Amino acid sequence: MSDIDATNKNNKGEQVKSNLADKPAQPVATSKKKANILLAGLYAIIGVIFIGAIALVVFRSESPNFRSALDQAASVLEGKAGALDQVLERTVRYPRTGSLESKDWRRDMLTEQTIWTDELTRVNMGTSDAKPYGRRRQFLLYLGDSYYRDEPRFDQARAVYINATLEPKSKSKQDFDIEESELQRRIGYCSLRLGDYEIAEKYLKSALALCDVAKAAPGKPNVNGNLNAALDNLTEVYARQGKISEAQAIIDRRLKAIDLKDPSLCVEPHLIFNVALIKEKAGDFVEAEKYYQKTISQFRDDGTARGIIVFSDNDNDRNLARALREYARFLRTQNRPDESFESMKQAFAVLDRAP
Repeated sequence: MSDIDATNKNNKGEQVKSNLADKPAQPVATSKKKANILLAGLYAIIGVIFIGAIALVVFRSESPNFRSALDQAASVLEGKAGALDQVLERTVRYPRTGSLESKDWRRDMLTEQTIWTDELTRVNMGTSDAKPYGRRRQFLLYLGDSYYRDEPRFDQARAVYINATLEPKSKSKQDFDIEESELQRRIGYCSLRLGDYEIAEKYLKSALALCDVAKAAPGKPNVNGNLNAALDNLTEVYARQGKISEAQAIIDRRLKAIDLKDPSLCVEPHLIFNVALIKEKAGDFVEAEKYYQKTISQFRDDGTARGIIVFSDNDNDRNLARALREYARFLRTQNRPDESFESMKQAFAVLDRAP
């Protein structure tokens, strides 16, 4: 080999080394980092799936089977139309499981409300498994009744009842329904409990007008229960607004209807309660307390006559609880906190029991 060739070969070798030296060094751990990222992602996915599976198991074990309950309730409505009134009177209109959860009446009420809300949703959407649209009023009344008993959900009850008034009555005598005067009264009563006195007055007067029409109809249907309840509710509306003369006029009308002049001889607790409110508004606190105590005593006597045992599970009269709470409020205004606390404690004990 010539000296020139050897020199050129050496120069090429030096150039290759120089080029290699100019290139940046590649990190050796790049492939390992990529593997670690993929592995971490895989672990994350597995973790999400695992947690989701646990949540699903817990949810399924804790949640009531709404669809099954609805199907069974609907079958009662479809196949046992003659037993509708009996179904309505049941505390819960879906089959109990006997589990610990089924003994929680608040949970029961929520389940019942979900059942009828779901049924109404299917009717409104017209799904393939929906009941006929003509049943909508009936289902609204079932839902409204559930809210009405589930105090203090008067806002929901009122909204549902108002919707029911917009629906035509079923022509079938087998379908459950409520007298229009009673429906108007319930809307007024819910408004009273919500403090919407103007709305309450409007619906209660409408209920009274319907009662008057019914009484004048051939056959003279007995609507005295609806009439007296509407009058008592309207009296309370007036009393709470300080309209003493209007409230007293209804009291006088009620007493005349039962041939009494002295309310202290009356045994109708709602009437006596309104007398207590009027006496308190008028500043006659001695008489007000007397009538509050008489109201509570009368509710207790009525309960005993129905077989209710004090402090037992069936001691659940919401009207009694309301009288106890009102008396507790009155006692607070009289600076008697210990007695007020005792009355309120009794009220809460009643309210804690299933309606």
